[in-house]
Amino acid sequence: MEFPLDFARGCFPSLKDSETIYFDNSAASRGLSSVSAFEDEGFDGDPDELLRQTRESLAFFLNSNVDWASDEILIAPDVSALTARLSGALAKSFPPDSEIVVTDLEDEASVAPWLALEPSVSVARWPIRLQTGGIDTGRLQEFMSERTRLVIMTKASGAVGSIVELLPVALGVQAQDCSLLLNWSAFLPHGALDVRFLRADFVIASTRLFFGTDVAFLWGRRERMRALRDEAPELFESSGVDPKKLAGFGAALRYVEQLGLITQEMQLQPSEDYGRRRHMRRGMQAIRHYERSLTALALRRLRDVPGATVYGISNPDAAAYRLPHILFRLAGLAPSDVVGSLLEKNVRVSHGNGGSPRLVRALGLPEDEGGVAASMLHFNNVQEIERFADALHETVPHPETAPRK
Repeated sequence: MEFPLDFARGCFPSLKDSETIYFDNSAASRGLSSVSAFEDEGFDGDPDELLRQTRESLAFFLNSNVDWASDEILIAPDVSALTARLSGALAKSFPPDSEIVVTDLEDEASVAPWLALEPSVSVARWPIRLQTGGIDTGRLQEFMSERTRLVIMTKASGAVGSIVELLPVALGVQAQDCSLLLNWSAFLPHGALDVRFLRADFVIASTRLFFGTDVAFLWGRRERMRALRDEAPELFESSGVDPKKLAGFGAALRYVEQLGLITQEMQLQPSEDYGRRRHMRRGMQAIRHYERSLTALALRRLRDVPGATVYGISNPDAAAYRLPHILFRLAGLAPSDVVGSLLEKNVRVSHGNGGSPRLVRALGLPEDEGGVAASMLHFNNVQEIERFADALHETVPHPETAPRK
């Protein structure tokens, strides 16, 4: 299937007539024209009806029960505040001497509200697998005990791009009296979300990387959310989502649906081949397949750059196991210098630790410097990767052209 690249690029106004290559999408996500329209002009409709419609659209996107959307889905303006409210709500039901498990793949902002529960709740930290910058899910039982009440797991690392296979984690958690919370923020613009398949109790995400939108959402199993309404009603108190931001999120979901309508030849499971879900699934599936090819090409080209080291999965044949977000360094050059050199060539990348200082420190990098982050989205193309690689070659001279000492 050929990805509808011209259609996608045409929906992002910042790409029009631009010579700039935007590989800094994890730091400054480009916005859809349909999202920007609400930011510029506002929203003058019924806010309650807007919330209902957005929840319904999100239910299709999540493959959850649309009729239960008001029970299962909570939308808030800020993911940090939403996570803090959720951590406090869940902690109310924890018995004394309880424990939660978090991983070093998480960014610090996502785990901070859970770490704040200490010392009343113990926290077990699950280290990354250094070879891949990911998590060895087969080790779950090493970090759980009879006191474990919650496992918090990210679908993907926003710092090194590694993806977690969640089913073994879900099955391991189900074997105990324990809940599973998934953080979907980093993966949100890159692939489909299916809560029926995930077997999680809760899914939380920021939409900051989702095509110019900026809200947060929480999905929880209906019985869990209904119980929380009784036990911790403060979680559901009105959080005042700006209507124009809510409308922008709805517009982004409709964009995914449009992509799916263009790519109708993609096959779906019967459980997803219904209503608007079929189009949203196809749209995100098309994004995932296309971005996988971009990732593989970028990794191949980086292999040829003298002194380049990729952190996390670096094998182009394993592109399916990572996001198109690549953290790397060039020998002898500070990440900020690489960013500046590429910017002179109209290539935008970012640098730093991706909000995950513990992770980059485990990889042997200075946590204040981190690395260079080349973060792509589905509107990027092969020609841009070639220009990016050429610019890196110009930044790092080949050995035969380097001055003699």
